[in-house]
Amino acid sequence: MIKQYLLTSFLLLFISSFSFCQDSIQVKSNKSVVPFYKWEVGIDLLPLVDKAKDAYGYVLKRNYELASGRKALRLKVWPRFLVNPGTGVGGAVGTGEEKQTSINLALGYERQKLYGHFAVLYGLEPYFHYSLIRVLVIPSGLEAIRQEETRLGVAGFIGGRYYVGSHLSFTLESHLVYQYRDFSGNQQNVASYFQRTHQLFIEPIHALYVSYQF
Repeated sequence: MIKQYLLTSFLLLFISSFSFCQDSIQVKSNKSVVPFYKWEVGIDLLPLVDKAKDAYGYVLKRNYELASGRKALRLKVWPRFLVNPGTGVGGAVGTGEEKQTSINLALGYERQKLYGHFAVLYGLEPYFHYSLIRVLVIPSGLEAIRQEETRLGVAGFIGGRYYVGSHLSFTLESHLVYQYRDFSGNQQNVASYFQRTHQLFIEPIHALYVSYQF
């Protein structure tokens, strides 16, 4: 929690500094400092800081330079595949094997405001999430627990970026998220449950990307 507050404070200070120096930096110098490249690939390093986030996210961007400024279409993917042997079933330790599979997909539209080596990014990003958790009894292979989750939502995002040279950059993003969540499951085909909810929440620190432009 303390790490999240520190990162959030850094992001707010990062973005605020852009607004104060906007008038003092010329557009011409922006283009000479940070050349335009059509493509960008990146990986989310936040799981290295926040151990609760164990799925690495990847982003691919197609950048555009128009008269109104730089923009981008972005595709984000978070795959997760996990096998956890030794899971307890029915109170017996080590009698099951847990298998987790999930995928997150997001397609977003991004605007970019450059101020020297710094940039502010903002836009909208619809996304989809599906996950499946299964616990199998060992050695029979019968399914003891099954949980499925589907989420559909849209996120408004804002981020601060720092360019290290012409090709490498670091980006910190915050998201305001609305989502619909459908969650269901059963235990040993006896007890079943489901939940459908609408949620609105803020992710002060959504991602910490290191990206390469080319």
